Amino acid sequence: MIEHERATMNEIKKQFPSSNISGCFFNLCQNVYRAVIRFGLKTLYSENEDFAKQICSLPSLALLPVPDVIPTFDEIKMQFPAEGEPMLKYFEDYYKGVKGRLSRPRKAAKCDILLWNVNDNTIQEQSYVEGEIIQALVGVRKSRRIHQIRQGTRILNILNEPTITNFEEVMALTHIISLKKS
Repeated sequence: MIEHERATMNEIKKQFPSSNISGCFFNLCQNVYRAVIRFGLKTLYSENEDFAKQICSLPSLALLPVPDVIPTFDEIKMQFPAEGEPMLKYFEDYYKGVKGRLSRPRKAAKCDILLWNVNDNTIQEQSYVEGEIIQALVGVRKSRRIHQIRQGTRILNILNEPTITNFEEVMALTHIISLKKS
């Protein structure tokens, strides 16, 4: 999972051709918010809850199955307020791709849908977490890794180690000094 930087993606693909590259959902949301600021829509976004929801619907497309992204974007576009037109154009150019005229194919997006769509990752993570919950409910204990065991042992050793606090140390030194003076 990486940021939506074309140069980074290309270099990773070049160095690791069999790798699966996936964009970061948080970074997608950040990019959309930066565009809100760039287009001078920050005040409207902050003060108008409905407008903010419309803007937030754009990165939420990443959670849909890939075949549903373009039809859902088209539905969002029909309901989008006129003030948000620059955001739609930005999202369409950069993340969706622009529909060609008549028989022309769709102009490719600068960042392919397969790179920023996180639907598969979300489903995998959800399956993993559900499996962990089921195992916990039936009482399956996971074996701890060796570094977890060592870390726990170190913490217990520190807690159980007899130490002199600064206060006790100061009091002992004060007592020794007072004995020497008398």
